[in-house]
This record gives sequence, C-alpha cells and structure tokens, in this order.
Amino acid sequence: MAKRSIDLAFDKLNASHYLGESELLAVYEDDKLSASEGVLAFQKLVDSDQVQIVIGPFTSPVMAAIATKADTAKVVIISGSCTSPNLAPGHPYVFLAAPTNNQQGKDLARFACDSLKAKRIAVLGMTSEYGKTLSDALLDELQTIGTTPVYKDYFAEGANDFKAILTKMK
Repeated sequence: MAKRSIDLAFDKLNASHYLGESELLAVYEDDKLSASEGVLAFQKLVDSDQVQIVIGPFTSPVMAAIATKADTAKVVIISGSCTSPNLAPGHPYVFLAAPTNNQQGKDLARFACDSLKAKRIAVLGMTSEYGKTLSDALLDELQTIGTTPVYKDYFAEGANDFKAILTKMK
C-alpha cells in the first residue's frame, strides 16, 4: 500500500512537471521491521543510491536505529507511522507525521471519557515499548481526568488468545 501510494504521488508530480525537467525517482529497501536490517537498508540508500530523502521507516525501533545516521549524513527522514515520543527531539533531520504515543494515549482517554462517556474502562496493552508507552500515557491521562480503570493488563505482541485476560476482567 505504501509503495503504491508513493509511486502514484511521484508519477503525478513528475507528470505535472512541478519540478521542471527534474523527476522524482523512488528507490525501495525493506528493513524487515528489524533495527539491524534498517541500518543496512539506510546505509545502502545513502551510500549506493545517494538518496536525499527517506520516507519511512514504519516502526519506531528502526527509526531509533537510523536517526543519528540520518543526522550525520544530512538525509531527511519522514515517517508517517513512528510514534515513540523519544525519536524526533535532538534529531534535526527526523520528521514524524503521526502523533506520538503520549498524544495518542491522552486522546484515547479524552475520547473514552468525554465523547463515549465511559464510566468503566479496562486498559489492555502490548508488552512492547509501543504498547507500554501508549498504555502509560492513557493511564496518566485517565488519572488526570479522575477516572480509575477497573482493570489493566498487558499481553505479548502477536497474542491471539485473550480468554484468560477476559476471564480475569469480569
């Protein structure tokens, strides 16, 4: 989906001659959602392909692994999905287009309490950094609002059987 979107956008820009005779060329690498693979992919894009802008990566751990390298190489990275609150500060070449986990957690708490008028809230989060920071922000905002969750727990990423958690939640 991301590749198709980028290809479509580049095709439209190139067809419009917005950049005069210059054309945008997309070069793709797969970081396999791995920090070490992300570093290798980024180095190839910078050293071999000589890109000036990277769109992606899609996960915060990969972004954390390449952010300093982007600063050193003076290559702009724009991510529409990285949400760790610790990524962009101190990295002048890193731009995040998605709200951080902290903002998402606050927004979820406000939506549940203000829009849904929820009185009983259970919080389930993944044990990953993403799940913990998002859940922590949600719990902090619920406390600020004055709402105490009736239940909170964590589950492993990729889990698909929640019977035990749901039984405890009753």
